[in-house]
Amino acid sequence: MQSRARLRDEVEETTERLTDVLRSMSDGFVSVDREWRCTLVNPRAEEMMQRPASELLGRSMEELYPDSPALPYCRKVMEEREPQTFETFSPAAGRWVEIHAYPTAEGISILFADISERKRNEERERRHAATMGGVGTILQAALGTSTEEELGVACLRVVESLTGSAFGFVGELGPDGLLHDIALSDPGWAQYRTADKRGRRGTERAFAVHGLYDRVLTTGRAFFTNSPSEEPESIGTPEVHPPLTSFLGFPLISEGRTIGVVAVANREGGYGPDDAETAEALAPAIVEAFQRKRAEKESALAKARLDEHIDNSPLAVIEFDSEFCITRWSDEAAKMFGWTADEVFGKAIGEFRWVYEEDVAIVNEESRNLLTAATPRSLNVNRNYRKDGSVIWCEWYDSAIYDTEGNLVSILSQVLDITERREAEERLRESRGQIEAERRRLRTIIDETPIGITLLDARGAVLEVNAANERIWAGPPPKPGSPEEYGVYKAFRPDTGEPFSERDWPATRTIETNEPATETAEIERFDGTRAMVRFTSVPITNASGEMTGVVAITEDITEEAERRRFDEALNGIRSAVGATLDIGEIVRELGTRACETLGVDVAISLRRDERWVATDVRGAPEASGGRTFSDEELPLVREAIAERRPVCEVDSGKGAGKRRSAMRRFGMRSSLVVPLLAQGRPIGAIVFARREAAGFSDLETYFATRLVSAATLALDNALAYERERAIADTLQQAVLSPPPEIAGIETAHLYRPASAEAAVGGDFYDVFELEGGRVGIVVGDVSGKGLEAARLTSLVRDGIRAYALERDDPAWVVAKLNALVYRTAPVESFATLFFGVLDVLSGRLRYTSAGHPPAILLSAGAPRFLPGAPSAIVGAFETAPFEAAEETLGRQDCLLLYTDGVLEARGDGELYGDQRLLEAAERLRGTAPALLPQALLDDVLAFTGGALRDDTVIMVVRRFLEE
Repeated sequence: MQSRARLRDEVEETTERLTDVLRSMSDGFVSVDREWRCTLVNPRAEEMMQRPASELLGRSMEELYPDSPALPYCRKVMEEREPQTFETFSPAAGRWVEIHAYPTAEGISILFADISERKRNEERERRHAATMGGVGTILQAALGTSTEEELGVACLRVVESLTGSAFGFVGELGPDGLLHDIALSDPGWAQYRTADKRGRRGTERAFAVHGLYDRVLTTGRAFFTNSPSEEPESIGTPEVHPPLTSFLGFPLISEGRTIGVVAVANREGGYGPDDAETAEALAPAIVEAFQRKRAEKESALAKARLDEHIDNSPLAVIEFDSEFCITRWSDEAAKMFGWTADEVFGKAIGEFRWVYEEDVAIVNEESRNLLTAATPRSLNVNRNYRKDGSVIWCEWYDSAIYDTEGNLVSILSQVLDITERREAEERLRESRGQIEAERRRLRTIIDETPIGITLLDARGAVLEVNAANERIWAGPPPKPGSPEEYGVYKAFRPDTGEPFSERDWPATRTIETNEPATETAEIERFDGTRAMVRFTSVPITNASGEMTGVVAITEDITEEAERRRFDEALNGIRSAVGATLDIGEIVRELGTRACETLGVDVAISLRRDERWVATDVRGAPEASGGRTFSDEELPLVREAIAERRPVCEVDSGKGAGKRRSAMRRFGMRSSLVVPLLAQGRPIGAIVFARREAAGFSDLETYFATRLVSAATLALDNALAYERERAIADTLQQAVLSPPPEIAGIETAHLYRPASAEAAVGGDFYDVFELEGGRVGIVVGDVSGKGLEAARLTSLVRDGIRAYALERDDPAWVVAKLNALVYRTAPVESFATLFFGVLDVLSGRLRYTSAGHPPAILLSAGAPRFLPGAPSAIVGAFETAPFEAAEETLGRQDCLLLYTDGVLEARGDGELYGDQRLLEAAERLRGTAPALLPQALLDDVLAFTGGALRDDTVIMVVRRFLEE
C-alpha cells in the first residue's frame, strides 16, 4: 500500500511539473490521440486556436477544424509515424504559423509558433530589395534611352511590375496648367483613342487636371483605392477606357514642388499600404532620371552651339582633358598646324613633335600652373612645330575649368599664329640692340666674374683688368702696352720651374693664331707668395670673323692642385697600408706618409695601452719612442678619440688652457690629431704638429678626415686577421699535437706551411688508440685557409675519432663523417683523407682513401702504393659510396703518408709527382723512420728550389714487434 501511495505521489508530482512547463511555454502545444481527440492543450494553444480548453479537450480536431491547412500534414505524421515541420497561413486567425508535429505512443503532439512578424519582415525585405532594383533600373534607363517618352515607358514598366498593375500613366504638369502625358502603357490604354478633326486616331496628349489625378497632385501624397468608382473625386472613365477595379497614384516632386503624377491601376486583389510605400520610394528616382535626361539634352544643344562658334572662330581652338590629352581640334587648328582631328584626338602633347624643344620647359611650367589652379587663365607665347616640321610662333590664350574640389577638368586654348609679327619684331630688336648687347656682355664679364678677366686689343695691349686679378696676384696688376712688357708678371712652368717667355703666354698665341689657348703655371704674386693658376685666352671676333681683341682668363687653382695632391697621397697611403696586416707597420706607414704630405715639423704615433705609448716619433726629441703619457697630458688626443674625428688647435700666444699648455711642453704651436680606430674602438692616434702658429688649412683637415677612414679600414682588416690567425693557430696546434706513444708502433711526422706568412692551412695528421690493440691512422687535407679551415680540420679529426670508437670499419666511419661535414660545414667545404685501422699484433691494416693520394708501403721489397678503389672526397655529396681495402704489414714495415703538397710541388715547370715520390722512397729505404719525413721534404725542396706551393704534411708509421 505504501508503495502504491508513493507511486501515486510521484505521478502527481510529475504531472504537476509537466503542467507548469506547458503553462509557461510561449508556443502552443496540443496532444491528440489516435482518434484525433484532443487530450492536452496549453494556454498559449487556447489563445492561438481561439477556443478554451473546455471546448477542445475530448473533441475531435478533424471535426473542430475540418478546413485547417495543417490537417493534411498532421494526418501524414499520424499515418507514417515520422515527424513533420511546416509553415502555413491561417485565414481564420489571420496569421502565419510554424508547426512541428511528431508521433507519440498515444497519437501525435503538435507544437506551433506564431511567425507572422517574421513573415512580415521577410516580405518587407523582399519589397525593399525589389524597390532598390527598380530604382537602379530607372536610373540606368536614363542613360540607355534616347527620348523622354522611351524613358517614361521604362519607368512605367518598373512601377507596374513592382505593384502588379495591369496598366499605367506618367504625366507632367505643363506651364498651361494641363497634365501632359509622357508615357501610356499598352495594353490597358490601347483602346483609349480619340479622333482628330480629320478622322485620324491618336492618343490624347494633354487634358485638364481632375478626378483621382487631382487628388494626388493636390495632396502631394500617394493615394490608393480598391473601389475607385465610390471615391468622391471619381469622375468615371471614358466609354472606351478599361474599367478601373483599383487605383494607385503618387506625385512626382522636385525641390518641394509637385511637377507630375504616376498612376497605375487594376492590381489583382487590390492595392495596400505596401504598394503605396513602394511607389513613393520610386518617385525620387523617376524625377532624377527625367532631370538627367533633360540635362543631357540641354548639354547636347549647348555643345552644338559651342561647336558652331568654334568652327566660325578665326583662332585655332584646342581643348585638353585633365591628362593634357587633346579632346577638341577645330578646323582652324588643322589649318594652322597641319594635323587633322583624327590624327591628334586622344593624344598628349608629348606623343608627337609639336612643342619646340627650347620652349618645352615654358610649356611644362604653364601646364603645372593650370593643373594646380595657380593660373586658371593665362597668355603664353611659345614656338610650335607644324606637321611638315616647320616652326611657327603661337600666342596661347588658355582657360581652365576645375571641379568643386579644385581638380582640373579641362583646358580650352585659343591659338593665334604670330610668326610674321614675331619675326618682324626680332629683326628690329637685333638691328637696334646688337652693339649695345655686345658692349653689356663684355662689361658684365669684366665686372662680375669671380675669376680674373683681362681685356686686350688685337695687338696685345691690356685695356681692362677686373678686380679678381688683384686678389689672384695679391696686388694691383699693371697694364702692359704690348706682349714684350708681360715680364712684369712672373710665371713659371710647374714641371721645370722655367720662367714664361713672351711666347709662352696664351694671349700671345691667340693673337697669332686666332685660336683659344690654355696654360697652367706657378706664379709669384706681388707679395712674394706663390700660387698655381690656369691661363686661358679666347679671341673676340666681329661678324666677318676678324679678330678685334682677346679675353684672357686667370683662374687660381691652388686649392684644386692641393686637393689633387692630397687625393694622390691618400691613394698611395691606402695602397701601402692595404699591403700589410701588421698593425704596427700600418701605423708607421700612416705616420710617415702623412707627415710628408702635410709637411709638418713633428709627428708622433701613439698606441693605446693602460697609458698612451709613443711608438714612432719624428722631429720631436722631447717625446722619444717608448715614452708613456696619461690622458691628462694629451687633452687633444682625448678629444679626438671621444669625437672620433680629427681635432685641430692653434696656439696664437694669447690665453692658456690645458690643450695649449700641453702643446707648449713639446714646443708645438699648431697641432692636428688623427684618431686611429679599429672595429669600433680606439687603438691609438697620430699627432701632427708645426712649431709655428700657422695652423692647418681646410684642405689639410679634409685630408686628415679621409686619413681616418683609410686607417680605420686597414686597422679593421689587420685586427680581424690577428684575431682569426690567433684562433686558427690555436685550433691547428691542437690538431697537430704530437701523437701519443703507442706500444707496437713508431711514428714520425712533420708539418710545413707553404711560407712563414701563409694563413693557417688545412693539412693534418692523427694517430690514436682503439680497443683490442688497434690503432687509428689519419692524414688529411681540408679545403680553404685560415679560421674556417682550422674549424673544419678540428671537425674532421674529432669526427673520425668519435665514429671510430663506435665502429672500427674505415668505410663506415668515413661515410658517417661525410654526412656530418655535408650537414654542418659551409657548402664549399670538403676534405680528402686517408683513414686506416691497424691491428698492431696481426699487422692487418684496413683503410679507406677518400680522394686522398695513396699511402706508400715501405717493406723488404720495393716501395709501392697501397692498392684499393679510390672513394669520393668528404663533404661534397650528402651520400657517397666509400670502399675499404686491406693490407698486412710485416713486423718492420712502414707506412708513408703525405698530403698533395708533396705531389704538386713544382720545379722548372714540372710537378714532383707520383714517380719521383716512389723513386725518393726507394732512395730513402735505409733511413730511420724518425728521420724519414724530413729527408723526404728535403728531397722535395731540392726539386723546387726551396719553395712550396702548398702546405705539406708527411707522416711515417712503423710497426715494430720483436720476433
